[in-house]
Amino acid sequence: NSNMKGQKVLIVKTRQNKLIKKVYEQYLRRDISCGISTCFACDQPIKAISIEDNNTVYIPDDLFFVNQMDLVENFQFLQNVVCLQTVFNIVKQESGEKSKTLQDLLDGYRCFYLFPNEHHADCYIRPNSQIQEYNTQRKTQLILKAAEYYAAHLEVSNTRVILLTNTEEDKEKYLSLREANFLEVQSAFNYIQDHSQDYPDLMEYSSFFVWTQLPSGMGEEKKPIYEEHVNKEEMEDGLRKGKYFYGKIMINRLDNTQGSVKARGLNEEIFIIGEKNLNRSLNQDVVAIQILPETEWVTRSALLRDIEEEEEEAASYQLEVSEQGANIEVLKKRLAQSKKNPTGKVVSVIKRHERSFCGSIVKEETLMDDSGISKCTISPYDSRYPQIEMMTKKYECLAGKRIVVKIDQWDIYSQIPQGHFVRIIGDEGSITVESEVILLEHNVEIRPFSKSVLNCLPTAKWEIPESEIAKRLDLRGFNICSIDPPGCKDIDDALHCRTLPNGNYEVGVHIADVTYFVKAQSELDKEAARRCTTVYLVEKRTDMLPQVLTENLCSLRSNVDR
Repeated sequence: NSNMKGQKVLIVKTRQNKLIKKVYEQYLRRDISCGISTCFACDQPIKAISIEDNNTVYIPDDLFFVNQMDLVENFQFLQNVVCLQTVFNIVKQESGEKSKTLQDLLDGYRCFYLFPNEHHADCYIRPNSQIQEYNTQRKTQLILKAAEYYAAHLEVSNTRVILLTNTEEDKEKYLSLREANFLEVQSAFNYIQDHSQDYPDLMEYSSFFVWTQLPSGMGEEKKPIYEEHVNKEEMEDGLRKGKYFYGKIMINRLDNTQGSVKARGLNEEIFIIGEKNLNRSLNQDVVAIQILPETEWVTRSALLRDIEEEEEEAASYQLEVSEQGANIEVLKKRLAQSKKNPTGKVVSVIKRHERSFCGSIVKEETLMDDSGISKCTISPYDSRYPQIEMMTKKYECLAGKRIVVKIDQWDIYSQIPQGHFVRIIGDEGSITVESEVILLEHNVEIRPFSKSVLNCLPTAKWEIPESEIAKRLDLRGFNICSIDPPGCKDIDDALHCRTLPNGNYEVGVHIADVTYFVKAQSELDKEAARRCTTVYLVEKRTDMLPQVLTENLCSLRSNVDR
């Protein structure tokens, strides 16, 4: 049936600036389950959403997930969530960290369900030929049509279906386009207001933008401090013509108002000096820069030399710059002849380096009203980053604590970036807390292993099969000793030494074989690759593999078959 077959048309730009049209066949079905346990029209999957206690289904769009992911992750009472495949794909493009969090929510115990809307005949929209697969118009249409399908599909059971988006502007856009008037649409601010009486801490996890919607005296007029970033079209045109260059910016640990960019195409280190020239860029952002006039170049002795070398390519950003031609050659000659180091300024942030920040409150200002909101200044643990502004109603609880925050925005009117609270780590100065800060700052994964990873493991009572014993060299008769200290639980290597008939000594090194349990490309294998290694601090360790392997089945303990 031709009506049950769709097309996925994608026009992509190559590095040589050529456009290639890719067409995929897409088969459509109507027997895909909505995932709601009370729906009698669908065959329910193993993991279906139960709405017996709360007769409401939420469908967040990509803007809600990207901007409010900490709220989604931390607010355990946000249940009955349908994640559209369109939304998941966009979140994956936007943020690897947030897509992993979303995948963990879908795999976990909370009522989250992934609905493949682009393969459902009633939710499919035939694409036009566009350069981007999810341009703004098509993305909005796909999300709205799937939400309207749910609203109509569940109307018979009197189930509320609410489409969640980020701002009031986004909400009005959906309302103006919807065809089903019984579909409700809420902004993040609406959702928080609806639940704030029962859950007063909910506001703490929301992005900085949501706080600005409150009547708290934050609307005073400000003057611009920084230059506006150039738009994407102007930036890419400037890169092609040699007016701009791009690379990853590295900020000086000794002075966070200095940085450098190893400019692609020039193979030259360009120094960025001063807050205005850094123009709201952060350490390890991929940025577009413009070289300043030679009169503003500096001698190397004028710079504090603590900028780290960064060999990694400038993220995945690629642009064909063969048109730079003569401009680059002229600039290279100037650089070769000059005794000074070239300087530049940031004209655009191409890709933000995605991360959280550990820090403490160093300044608090109560806003001039009875809202109870405090404007706090957070000093990050890592000195390469600027202070961060944050709003909270829990200043008394956060004072004297190490906390985790994330940056939401940095507009031209603000001296420092604005962010939001994520969680409390603990009291400043505590060994346990400061150890966790070290791990977080060095991007060491400390979250518990997910359910999908634990499902790959055998039970703790697992025994070696006879078939496996027959395949292996049996060394149980040897005197083998561990080189790990007394009390060590993860004994992963050992030694033996014996005299051979010819008088020589045989030294054997025994290593635990984890590959038997860690199958290639399994969720366990992928998680181990992400963690990379077990990290040891003075008083604790963070495992690369779950404890059932490291402390039991793969630990070379005495008098136990391994």
